[in-house]
Amino acid sequence: MGDWFVANEPNYQGGDWDAYLLFGPQATWTSQPPPLISSGGPVIGVKDQLAQSIGPLM
Repeated sequence: MGDWFVANEPNYQGGDWDAYLLFGPQATWTSQPPPLISSGGPVIGVKDQLAQSIGPLM
């Protein structure tokens, strides 16, 4: 999964082992993942970004 994001999502900033990928509530996976709302890592270093990104979805 991580290799696909690195190759296809210019704004993807996470590593496979300590990252988050945030998708919208209607996201479904087909031959490729849906658009990201936000991503980043390491998680502890971007926890504020994650909280800000996920807040509107809650």
